[in-house]
Amino acid sequence: MEIEHLSLKEQNNADNPYEKALRCGLSCLSDRELLALVIRSGTRSASALELAETVIKLRQNGISGLTSLTSEELKEIKGIGEIKALIIRAVGELAVRMSCNVARERLCLDSPRSIAEYFMPVIAGKTEEECYLAYFDNRLHLTGTEIISKGNADSVSVGIDTVLRRVFIHRATGFVLIHNHPSGLLVPSRDDVLFTNRLREASSIVHLFFHDHIIVSDHDYYSFVEHNTFISQEEASS
Repeated sequence: MEIEHLSLKEQNNADNPYEKALRCGLSCLSDRELLALVIRSGTRSASALELAETVIKLRQNGISGLTSLTSEELKEIKGIGEIKALIIRAVGELAVRMSCNVARERLCLDSPRSIAEYFMPVIAGKTEEECYLAYFDNRLHLTGTEIISKGNADSVSVGIDTVLRRVFIHRATGFVLIHNHPSGLLVPSRDDVLFTNRLREASSIVHLFFHDHIIVSDHDYYSFVEHNTFISQEEASS
């Protein structure tokens, strides 16, 4: 176990994040310096600033990747133990919740972008595909969301019966299906299109309104409704 060195607060120089924040405000701090405030102390071989930089570099998308880091990944860094890992992940979770709360106020079922922006913080930095459902009542109000499936880097599997069962359990009258593409490429695959159309047909049979299927990346989205990406039954069976 590494012995912790002086905390940032104890390192009395003009360049440490505590002094800089007190002098100029938190907005003057870099991502690395802000995270160093959270980490607080370093080790004999690495300062809190150096640990913060190592954490940020764990994901290609930098500070946004904090939301998807696991404790196991963090603890592989010499100087990050169970408690520091938990604190870092808690900061990421707070960031996601704050972003979602802001996005929820703007969420409108007629605006696929507003739905996508609600989920972007949730899936930011994810390296595997995940599938979510957003539930709506008959007044088109969002009543809840949940993850229903996790996959790998380029696919996720979910059954039509699973989707419809979850919608009924939540007593929703309509829903939106959301899944991410970690690659950032938002063009739906043929499997995406076929599944979406089969789900639309099945939903209609049981009188549920399937509003949209939205593919989301960290900063962009693809809406089946906006792109009218539906095929006929004849095309689906060919």
